[in-house]
This record gives sequence, C-alpha cells and structure tokens, in this order.
Amino acid sequence: MPADQTVSSMGDSGKTSAKGATGRAMIAKMSDLEDNLADAEKTIQILEKQLDKTQKEVKRQKDRIENLEEANDGLENRTQDLETRIRELEDRFGEKPGESSENDELDGVEQSQERLERLERSVLAMKDPNLRQLIRTVFQLRMGVGCLMPDVLPAWPENEAEWPIDKATNTRLVRFKWEEPPTENANWAGIQDIVEYIWTKGGARAPSAIPALRDITDDDLESKVVQKVKDLAKNLRGAKKKESTNEPSSTPDGDVDGANGAAPVTVVAQKSALPKNWKAQRQSRQKGKLDVRIRKREKLPEGSEYLLPKYDAAFTSTLMSDDEDELDVHGGKTGRFISRCLAWRSETMRNLLDTVDQVADPKPATKYTPRVSGPVKEEPPPIATTLKNRARRWMVSPEWLQRDGNKEFDIPSHIAESGRAWGDAEDPETLEEKKRKLLDEQVRGLLSLS
Repeated sequence: MPADQTVSSMGDSGKTSAKGATGRAMIAKMSDLEDNLADAEKTIQILEKQLDKTQKEVKRQKDRIENLEEANDGLENRTQDLETRIRELEDRFGEKPGESSENDELDGVEQSQERLERLERSVLAMKDPNLRQLIRTVFQLRMGVGCLMPDVLPAWPENEAEWPIDKATNTRLVRFKWEEPPTENANWAGIQDIVEYIWTKGGARAPSAIPALRDITDDDLESKVVQKVKDLAKNLRGAKKKESTNEPSSTPDGDVDGANGAAPVTVVAQKSALPKNWKAQRQSRQKGKLDVRIRKREKLPEGSEYLLPKYDAAFTSTLMSDDEDELDVHGGKTGRFISRCLAWRSETMRNLLDTVDQVADPKPATKYTPRVSGPVKEEPPPIATTLKNRARRWMVSPEWLQRDGNKEFDIPSHIAESGRAWGDAEDPETLEEKKRKLLDEQVRGLLSLS
C-alpha cells in the first residue's frame, strides 16, 4: 500500500476513535445529569414535605399563641381583681389614728395580716391540680356525662317536663345555656349547685383536694366554677365552628367490621348529630360491639397471645368506641354507622382489637348494619367509678398522654395501673382496696372534727 494511503487510513481511524470517545463521554455526562436531576427531584420532594410540615407547625404554634394570649388576658384580669380585693381588705381592716388603743391597733394589724395570708393561701389553692380535677369530676357528675368534651356536653332541655334526673339522688341534673353568659339566671343557678356540691361532698369524693378546699375562699371557688363554665362554652363554640368548616376525613378506624369478619372498607363519611337519647343509644351500641368482639376473641387460634387473661380488661363496653348514624347531605340517616377509633388507644390496644376484628363472627346478627370509617375521635379514656369500666395503662398511648392538655387525664379515675401480669408491683384491685381504706380513714377523721 502506498505510504500516502497508509497515512490517510490511520488518520481516518484516529478520527473515528476520537468521535467514539466523545460520544461515550457525552453519554456518561448525560447519565450523570439524569442522576443529578433525579437527586434534585427527590430533594425538592423532601423540601416540599418539610415546608408543608413547617407550615402546619407554624399554624399550630400561631393557634397556641392565640390561646396563650387569651389565657394571659384572663390571668391579668384575675390579678387585677385580686389586687383590688387586697386593697379593699387593707382599707377595711386598717386602723384610723385616734380610734383605738395600742393593743387594739396591734390586734387590727394581726387580723389584717391573717386575712392577707388567707388570700395568699386561697390564690395558691386555686392552682391546685387536685382541686381542678375535683371541679371537673363534679361537673361530670352533676351533668351526668362521662367527660367534658364538646360533643357530649348536654344542651338545655327543650321541655322542662322532660328534665333529666340523677337516678342516684333523684334530683334534677345540672344544665347550662351555653350561648348565654354565666351570670344568666339559669346558668347562675347551675353554678351555685356545683359550688354547693363541692363544699358539702368534695372532700369525701376527693380527699387529695381537702387541703385546697380548706384554704380556698368562697369567692375564689365560685370564680373557678364560673371560669370552667366559660371554658366549656368556648370549647363548644370552637368545636361547632371547626365542624362547620371541617373537611370529611377518610382516616382508617380499626373498629370497622365487615360482615362475618370481612376486611373493612374506608369511605368518606359525614359526622352525625347527637340524638336526644344519645346516652342510651351509645351504651347499646357499645354493648353490641363488645358482644361481637367477645365472640370473635373466643375463636382466635389456640395459643394466641390475645387469649391470655391479661387482655381481659380490654373487653368492657365502656372502652368500645360508639357508632354514630351516618347522615346524607339532607340530614337523613343513610342506614350505615360511622365508627371512629379512639385517639388515646395504644398500639398494643389497637393491635389487639384489629386482630379480633379480622375473625369471622361465629354468630352473625340476622340484621347487619354496615359500618364505615370516620375521623379519629379525640376524647379521653372514660371516667369510671368502678375498676372494671376503667382503661388500664397498657391500653393508653404514652404519646397521647404527652400532648398538650392530656396529662390531666393521667389520674386513677381515668386510667388504672396495668397490674402484675404487665410487670407492675401490684394489681390495680389491690391499689383500689388500699385507696378505699385510706378514704374511709380520712372521712372518719373529718367526721370526728365536725
């Protein structure tokens, strides 16, 4: 081959090799760019989620600040009232020159000092958590409700002849006109009823609150009860406002039963209005749900952990979520129930109920009402006087208890200890017996002083 052709051939080969290398470099660069783009898209998604989370947190903190500002305004007003009362007492018990002897002046100073100290003790008593819980309990007892959540606060009776009666005392239960101020005649009568109950029976019902009851003044206790009425009315207004603007939810319930144990179906459901006979209806539906779960639990496979006696306490009607009637856009019943999971339930409790719910009902009802999932229900574990109706600590979510406003429910009337089967030193039955004996001793001591 001539030399010039050989050189030409080598030149063409070099050009082809260079082009191939350039192409591979471009492909590699494009691949890197695609990887970088994918990473950038992932980063954007993460940032969007963080932004959404931050916006929600900002809104939550803004709402919290507004609530704190309102509470601060209330505290400032209360402080001004106390300062005014202290000045009035100082003026009332202060001595004018020339009107008394030196001994009388000393007596007057001592009396004035005693009254000022009494006021100081009363202010401290107002902050006592045991007194705060006693007031909450008395509101529940005198209104005949299990908790003070907005959706269970009773309305003013439409017919005076059908006024609800406390079966234990055969007296009329307390009712408030929530849209009216506390000073309205009917509301003021209810406030006085609760104040009187606290003074006469509060010590026996809550011995831990006796020191606060001994220190608090009549006016301060009355102001605490008045403030409680205001707070409940405010919560009720807020709940109604939130409900009117709240979007439907499709949060899974865990209480939704398919026929014969079929998988539950999650749908968007409209919250129903409470009927007049809501209490009896709630208890009936809770009892029905309990009966189904007891039958299903008995059909769990032999050796299942959930057949152990330590889980028995979960199977009581008061711990079942109640079913509400689903309503259509016109307010009519659709023939289905809305089942709402209780927010306070622990993961252990949820797993227990979920496992039981998946079992086919060995004795299904002849008339089955379908259940659909509604939003999680934010209410505390029910208050109960008997241990068997009370939630145990293992049933309650520690995270739920740590949320703002929920720590006040971490008391024996709402939550009993789990027991020795769960690693505790004593069973709740033993603790209840000790508490009963202590209460008897304290009541006898009070009676001996009277």
